[in-house]
Amino acid sequence: ALRDFSKTVSTKQRGEHALLDLLFPQSMSEQRQVKRIVLDEDLVKKVDEKWKDALNAEQLDVVHRVVCSDKREMSEEIVTCRGPPGTGKTKSIVAVVESCVELRGERVLVVAGSNIAVDTICERLIESETVQRLIRIGNPARILPGVFESAGLDDQVDREFRKTESEMRRELERLTKQKLNGKAYRENQREAQRLRKELRTRESDARRRILF
Repeated sequence: ALRDFSKTVSTKQRGEHALLDLLFPQSMSEQRQVKRIVLDEDLVKKVDEKWKDALNAEQLDVVHRVVCSDKREMSEEIVTCRGPPGTGKTKSIVAVVESCVELRGERVLVVAGSNIAVDTICERLIESETVQRLIRIGNPARILPGVFESAGLDDQVDREFRKTESEMRRELERLTKQKLNGKAYRENQREAQRLRKELRTRESDARRRILF
């Protein structure tokens, strides 16, 4: 199926998408040569000092290419880390994230094809002393409990305004249980509507504070 899909991709499309070249090379002779990326030697030394005892040469090379290269070059490049299970791909990704945070002062977005893959990386980062702020975004029902309690966005939002929220919800419940008529009923409904809107606003504000 992949071979058939490769045939449908035009030469022009291949030129515009480096990932297609990597996944569906037209022939071995036409494969793109690996570009020699100019690395920041100071960053290379810092990466080596931090990871030389934890990573092998191939894993270090991945970290060098992502962390120590010029940002403008990396904006046009894709770095791949391939290998069978147990070869240290997750370890390399964690090293990249930690190094980007510690050595470049960057914020890093990690995505994966499955929830368990993201959670596996999160578990490693939770143990890290480098990454002080970790946010796991996703359906709480599909996040590992330990990861959700430590880094889940919904859990952090809940902690952020739990006390205020509980007070407002009690007041909202009190208003909705009152049996009123006429003008008093309409005023009661307006107040309940205002509280619901304020709850939504505060929750959105809490999410923004946590994420940004």
